[in-house]
Amino acid sequence: MYSGDTNALTSTSAQDIVIATTSGVPIALSLPPTMTVGVPTTLKANVYPANVQGSVGFTLNGTPISASVPIVNGVATFQWTPTVAGNVTIGANYTTNQGGTGSTTNQVTITAGPVSTDVITLTQPGFGTWAPNGTYTVSNGTTINFTATTLSGAAVTLSETGPCQVSGLTLVVDASNATCNVTASSPGGNGYAPAKYGYTVTTGLGQQTAILAAPQSGRVNVGKVLTMETPQQGDTNAGQNIVWRITKGKNKICKLGFPSSGAVTLKVIKRGQCSVRGDAPGVANVWAPYVVVRTYQGK
Repeated sequence: MYSGDTNALTSTSAQDIVIATTSGVPIALSLPPTMTVGVPTTLKANVYPANVQGSVGFTLNGTPISASVPIVNGVATFQWTPTVAGNVTIGANYTTNQGGTGSTTNQVTITAGPVSTDVITLTQPGFGTWAPNGTYTVSNGTTINFTATTLSGAAVTLSETGPCQVSGLTLVVDASNATCNVTASSPGGNGYAPAKYGYTVTTGLGQQTAILAAPQSGRVNVGKVLTMETPQQGDTNAGQNIVWRITKGKNKICKLGFPSSGAVTLKVIKRGQCSVRGDAPGVANVWAPYVVVRTYQGK
């Protein structure tokens, strides 16, 4: 029986790279069995194991239809729009950074043109649905959080040219006396072709707002001192100072007070009606003037 040669030296060789799945296939395609001419479709290739680094190229009947797509977490995707109907072979070829290769193919049927163009419904909460090609006037400083649906079920994306801003389905109007062109887009799918709807936004003067302590209009006991604004208040959201004045009952029914704290008060000194108004100037071509009115009935 041979026990080995004690004078022989051990040897090593480079480790083989083996990529396998439970099915024995290192790459698999995930495709819909039927596609439609003119409708974008996402081609997806899964490479195993998921930590493999490399790229995938997609083919149609053996001809490349994509550049190299990086493998991220074992997945490579590519959006492709069929142009010709018929039975075709979609393939995926991968190459890893370690030199491994593999390929697979799937048979799919591409049908003639889509049933119809996708339909986008863009809705402004509290207002309603925006009509395609419609024109809407929106004040400076307004933020609209739209909701959107499509017949295809695809997600809607917004884009904009002009001084407005979009993020996701949110439109921010931060300009006045300008025009913004907003586009809602759907990639289509499920038998629907892609769709784009346009909307024109004309921006108007912004409406200033202010947080004030002034109680709402109503009946007030004689002798009561109301705080119209605290020392921390008095400016609008546009940074404009509010100036108070009595428009009815001045020094007879009520009297304004300006304590050293910086607050503004109103004292009801007699029974009757007292009307008080606060004004802040506008900002040319940006903000409209601000007005707040209160009416108190001394009792």
